[in-house]
Amino acid sequence: AVVVMLLYLVKVVPDLMVRFYNSVGTASTVHARLNHISEQLWLKDDDRIGQKIGLKMDTFMNTTYVAILYIINIYIIINADDALDVILNSLALEFVETLDEVISDSVWWDGKKRWIRAGAVEIVLQNTLNLGCLRSAIKFSEEYDVPEPVVSAMCNQHPTLFCDKAVAAEDVNNPRLMSKSEIIKSRCVDIAMRTGNPKALQEYKKSVVYFSSLEGWMRMCFPCKNNGLFGRHHMYRTWTRWNQVLYFAPVPVLDSLFERDENDKYILSWDLEKIVHSDDRPFENFSNEEKSTEWRFVETYFETIFLIRFVKQLKYSWKTNGFRRLPFHVLNEYFTFIAFYVQLAFPIITLVIFVQLVKEMFSDHILPYVMSKEEQ
Repeated sequence: AVVVMLLYLVKVVPDLMVRFYNSVGTASTVHARLNHISEQLWLKDDDRIGQKIGLKMDTFMNTTYVAILYIINIYIIINADDALDVILNSLALEFVETLDEVISDSVWWDGKKRWIRAGAVEIVLQNTLNLGCLRSAIKFSEEYDVPEPVVSAMCNQHPTLFCDKAVAAEDVNNPRLMSKSEIIKSRCVDIAMRTGNPKALQEYKKSVVYFSSLEGWMRMCFPCKNNGLFGRHHMYRTWTRWNQVLYFAPVPVLDSLFERDENDKYILSWDLEKIVHSDDRPFENFSNEEKSTEWRFVETYFETIFLIRFVKQLKYSWKTNGFRRLPFHVLNEYFTFIAFYVQLAFPIITLVIFVQLVKEMFSDHILPYVMSKEEQ
């Protein structure tokens, strides 16, 4: 038991700390940055239900779940009488702990990792595209300085503005909204459908791509309409509405940004050098506070366990989404609070149990052995 606990101290505890450090989203690794973007999407409510669950499951399975498993195993170890039971329980735990990773690494799931790569690209696109503005006339008006009644009228008073499946389906097949190459492909698709030529249809019509053999078999057994990973925003392809609104916003005046040089060519104005970042007039997306990733992690950790981060998120959510997301924030904070405290408790529990086992080993075995040797 002492050997296993020593192994936990020198290997498991540091591994879990690094996992947790990367999962929080303050590190500079790819995983941490993607987690940070996912957190921002969740806060803005711009992610899908699957992404909401996936983010929390990823954080839980990589941190809290593993720590709880090891805590349970520690309890089993200190109550085991046989050394073989200790070894077998430790081996069983290693298998259970990596069970989810073993499944995802299977060849039949996604051998080339295309699914996870495409998912990473998707959340970056979601963070770049302001889909909330495209679904709300109020937000679109505030963002692009177009009167709200005008935007609503150009979108036929549709409640979700540019997000309209029916109009998107019509506009995609409208020749007036196609380029020359798209018109040719569309005509080839029509001919292929009339002549019943499936090979030509596959050549000219974009098919849905599935990245795993499992998903392909499931679609065959349970057929349903699906647009695949790269067709999830097809309902925003309402080109007729875009053509009406696209040039309606006022053109920004850029005269103050440019001046003419000695060759009478436009260059950036030298007066821009006089504009500096200040508290009264701060630059957007700019901070002059240099913080290391380690300090950001410590700051995030203590803000979470003392509920400071929770209050900040509630204020932001109230401004953007109102009262409807309050229950989700409370539930999320409950599980996050548990996760952060478990990460703090696990190293302490491991160290205390190790010290206790060493004391018991010294008093029950080493000390009597030394005393018996001295008596001899």
